[in-house]
Amino acid sequence: MKIEDPYKKKEVLKLLKIIGIDTRFISYTENTIYINDQRFSKFSKKRQETFNKYYPEMNIISSGTFQKICIRASKVLSEQLSPKDKILLLKPENDIDELLKIVLEPYSRKYGVQLIESNIKASDIDKIDMDFNIIDSNIDFAIDKDINIIARSLTLDEKVEDVLSNIFSGNGIGDINKKENKEFKFIYPFINISNNWIDSFNKQFNENYIDKNKDKKNKNETSIIIADSFMEFLDNIIPQYKENFLKSTIFIENNLNKKN
Repeated sequence: MKIEDPYKKKEVLKLLKIIGIDTRFISYTENTIYINDQRFSKFSKKRQETFNKYYPEMNIISSGTFQKICIRASKVLSEQLSPKDKILLLKPENDIDELLKIVLEPYSRKYGVQLIESNIKASDIDKIDMDFNIIDSNIDFAIDKDINIIARSLTLDEKVEDVLSNIFSGNGIGDINKKENKEFKFIYPFINISNNWIDSFNKQFNENYIDKNKDKKNKNETSIIIADSFMEFLDNIIPQYKENFLKSTIFIENNLNKKN
């Protein structure tokens, strides 16, 4: 894992503040600055020119699609995060995971949260029970007790596909918070964001972009094939159905949880 230079980050953020940029609305990486909100960040072209005089090697990305992703994610995060939360970032396994880390980065300044990167894979997290006891002897990891949140990169499309595949396989709608317990909470910043937005941004700005859908795990499972076909069918006749479907699913899950 490449270690980020904390001194450079500190100096870059200091310069941005000096020239009038609100760093709560930009994402910092070692080589690139991403503008999360053009208006609130105050990252004008004139200020960009000033910044590039000091750091000409750093790219500045101002993408309307990325800003839409950040604004949509902020609606979830504003409800789920509290000041000083310690958030575990799972090991990135695809471009969506990498983007999640970028979108979450400014929350260390917005809310003072601590982002903790790890080598724990999402597939490992899926092999623990509700009390976070490991149920697979081949998995060996530990989660710091100070961590109270685990971030997942589940998107709107993936959630809808998961629900539909569960329905078609006869397992019901499932529960988005099925692993949540009193010690940890899962957050899903991309739960209201379509793969189209993310793919569009990555294709334009990520040189190493790989279409995740070309190598989807368990693609041979009948229920997933049916779910994908059904989603493709609905996409052609009801373009906004995913958002309404998710709202209905959450409503049903919440009412089932109350009864239980």
